[in-house]
Amino acid sequence: MQQISDSLVVLEEIRDTLRIPRDFNVIRDSNDVRHFSISAKWQSAALYSLTLLPGAVTDIYGASNDTLQTQFRAMDEESYGNLILTLESEEYPLIIQLLNEKGLVVKQMYARQAGPVNFNYMLPGNYTLKAIHDGNGNGRWDTGNYLLQIQPEKVHNYVKPFTVRSNWDYDISWQLND
Repeated sequence: MQQISDSLVVLEEIRDTLRIPRDFNVIRDSNDVRHFSISAKWQSAALYSLTLLPGAVTDIYGASNDTLQTQFRAMDEESYGNLILTLESEEYPLIIQLLNEKGLVVKQMYARQAGPVNFNYMLPGNYTLKAIHDGNGNGRWDTGNYLLQIQPEKVHNYVKPFTVRSNWDYDISWQLND
């Protein structure tokens, strides 16, 4: 996807026979240009309709979409769990990554100082954590440079996988030692 035109995207909440337009933001995925997400003030268990009008999305070759429409239901707030992570480290800033069972990054947060880091609205499942000391503050892990004798940024893995359940808060206190 090369370009997306917000003005040609329509988000509506469906109540009985009414279609109520809702404000939203289109957010491009910085890691994959073919993906984007819709950010809105979702109502718990509400039914929504998302319509992409002709020309809303244009690819790198100049081709655009025809009308696309889908309906979906927002989950109840009780269907999600929360993780409250308390970090203790001698070095900051840290990139905190939440990984699923397959080792894929589900969410990522940036911690500039000691204190709680909250991962809210998590789908129930098994997770683990990774912390990266972001020494140069660029927001990503750097491999280092052998010729310049620069070491890679330190990475810590939380050793014990944990399970997030619906409507539960899971507390973890993690002390990062070198």
